[in-house]
This record gives sequence, C-alpha cells and structure tokens, in this order.
Amino acid sequence: MDNDGTGCGCLFSIIIFVSAMLIAYLGSTGVFCVVILIIWGVIKYFGPPESQNNSDQNVRIPLTVDQKTLDYIDNLSGREFEFYVGQLLEDCGYNVKEVTKSSGDQGVDVIAKNKSNESIAVQCKNYQQSVGNRAIQEIYAGMGFYDIHHGIVITNSVFTESAQELASKLGIELWDRYYIAKIISQIDSE
Repeated sequence: MDNDGTGCGCLFSIIIFVSAMLIAYLGSTGVFCVVILIIWGVIKYFGPPESQNNSDQNVRIPLTVDQKTLDYIDNLSGREFEFYVGQLLEDCGYNVKEVTKSSGDQGVDVIAKNKSNESIAVQCKNYQQSVGNRAIQEIYAGMGFYDIHHGIVITNSVFTESAQELASKLGIELWDRYYIAKIISQIDSE
C-alpha cells in the first residue's frame, strides 16, 4: 500500500469493525486481539512500502567526489563498506544483484555479474590490519554455497603474503586499497 493516504480510511474502518466484533464475542481475549490488530494496521500503513521484487534495493547512486578517497573509505563501518563496494562495482560496469544480509551471508557480501554475465561472489573486509587467509577461505566457501565460480575479496587494507598465495592457488581475485585507488582514478578519467 502506498503511504499517500489512499486506502487508509478503508483499512482503519475494517480494523474498527473487526475490533468491535472481537470484543463483543470474545470479551477480554477480544481486547488482546484488537490490540494486535491495531498494531498490525499501524505497521501495515506506516511501514515501508511493499515491493513486487527486490529491484528497488539495487538502485544505486554514483559515488560523489568526496566518496572517492581512501580517507572516506577508511571511515566507513563494515556494513557501509559493503554497500560502498556494491556501488564501486556498479561504477566499474558490474551489475550488482544483491548486497547480502549482514549476518549469515556464508562469506559473500555482494553478488554481482561481470560484463560477460558471469556471477561474481564478493567478500568485503574493512580492516585496519592486513587481511589474512580467513577471508580467502570464507569467499571460497561462499562461492560453493551460492554455486558461483568467480570470487573477489575487496579490502581497504592490504593482504598478507599467505593470503595472496592462497588466493592465487584458488583463483580468487584480490582488490586492496591501492587497487581501489587505481579503479577510482580510472572511473574519474572516463
């Protein structure tokens, strides 16, 4: 339901009618049901608009000049960094399908398609210290879970030598802070 007021009178009329019936027939139990019904109505009306699909969640706004600095990136929260990476991938020509939920994502923070229409699993690490093997292991496991054959780990930091060796062996692409800076400068020059 749109939050433009249409349907509001009808919804609340129905709630009042059903509430009166419940109280009349169920007494104190009816009062409890009425409270639940009213809460549902308020949430239904004032809550977020319902969407037929998730395409609204994939609408992204290009990065601003202020957002194209490593200082900006370094000050993002982990979740903000995941959305930032989603936008960065869009600006690089990827088609971002989903920024996954913040927990229980099985090691994949962003799912995208590259220019060849191949699915890509992305693990985002917003760290102040070097990123080690665990991130590579997480994306590799997540790729198997989502049945995706290409993976990227993106960090605002750098990768340990061991992580680089493991990623090379497993075919995982690594984007560190210097690669992000290079991508940003390429986007700016286009």
